[in-house]
Amino acid sequence: MVRHPDHAVYTRRHGRRYGLGSYAHDALPLTPSPTLTSAEPPFQEAAFGTAIAEATALVPAFRQVPQGRRLNGVFALTPDELPLVGPAAGVPGLWFAEASWVTHAGGVGRQLANMLLEAGNLLVAPDRLSPGRFAPWSNEKIRESALGHYRGIYDAH
Repeated sequence: MVRHPDHAVYTRRHGRRYGLGSYAHDALPLTPSPTLTSAEPPFQEAAFGTAIAEATALVPAFRQVPQGRRLNGVFALTPDELPLVGPAAGVPGLWFAEASWVTHAGGVGRQLANMLLEAGNLLVAPDRLSPGRFAPWSNEKIRESALGHYRGIYDAH
């Protein structure tokens, strides 16, 4: 994975293919509902504006190759920017390791393994990463807090 924060561009390998992306666009939040069946909404050319063209211009290897599939992938961000790591409340045997960035993946894996095996030192107190820590929060508080953090991290405008 390569990321160019000054231009809100990233590229990474997907099997035998390479992906190119940009977060130089406004937040496009999904609203949870019983009818929501995918974390990949339709790609909206207007919403992404010229972000893909600008990203392609920054990465020479992408300038002369045909573009493949375009997708609008959802970025998993919790209201406190910390991942969800630990057991699911009320569902024995189900554990989470979600909303982790590449930079945190090793620590999240270690935390989860140490929790599951009840061995080693935990890197963070389990309640700080508990998947149920937002249960007392209203949907509005969760939405506003998460969008505020997203804008703070990815304000590329």
